[in-house]
Amino acid sequence: GTSLFEANKPIMVMQYAYSANWDGGGCQYDPFMFPVTAVEQYTKLTTFQTPKNNAQGGANVSEFNNNLLNVLAVGDPTDNAKSIEMLSSVSLDGRLIRTIDPAFVNNRIPETNIYWARTNVEAGTHVLRANTPFGGYIYGFATCDSYGWPAATNYAVLAETDTLEPILSWKRECD
Repeated sequence: GTSLFEANKPIMVMQYAYSANWDGGGCQYDPFMFPVTAVEQYTKLTTFQTPKNNAQGGANVSEFNNNLLNVLAVGDPTDNAKSIEMLSSVSLDGRLIRTIDPAFVNNRIPETNIYWARTNVEAGTHVLRANTPFGGYIYGFATCDSYGWPAATNYAVLAETDTLEPILSWKRECD
């Protein structure tokens, strides 16, 4: 499902993924948590990578064979043609997200202009780019292990402008 959070004061929303014991599914998951990217922090270009978690015994094989990417992008729900054009600019490693997940142009979070897609990604480094702002999350699972973090975030400071020089102070070294 989808969720929409709104606030009239600054908030931080976290995504939490349950552990293996949540539904008795065996040792398939491990809990993880990451900050959800605010729409104001979406970007138009990012590079991300999946982790490498070598299997025990020295084998040079990544246990994280199940890597997923969620992409959230700004569209225009009032103009379908414009929205499709905006969303059609989102690409992963040169492949359009809408060809990877054709439902992308229709997967709108209700009451917003945000559309979402989910796809598997191979282990390694990837590039997301678009002509419309987007956010994204990379996450994956291995035997009793998992990970998750933002794949696309613009860490711009939006509410303040720092015009002051830094104040330096020195503390005496320990004796």
